[in-house]
Amino acid sequence: VGIDRGLRFLTTAYDEKGKTNFVSGKNIAYRRKKYAYLRSKLQAKGTKSAKRKLKRLAHQENRWMADINHCLSKTLVE
Repeated sequence: VGIDRGLRFLTTAYDEKGKTNFVSGKNIAYRRKKYAYLRSKLQAKGTKSAKRKLKRLAHQENRWMADINHCLSKTLVE
């Protein structure tokens, strides 16, 4: 089995039977773009509450991405 990780397609797996499996990353890319947009708006604002919100947003995005990566690797192992 050959496995490749990417952004456009989260994983591409190829096995000895010639079967190729693609997992699309379209939803993940959309959500990351949404987080980036929110970050840019909050950073431009620069208020104390915006900075607190930025920190909370960063932790939220990191937890979400860690969960996505964990679920993805667990699925590949199975």
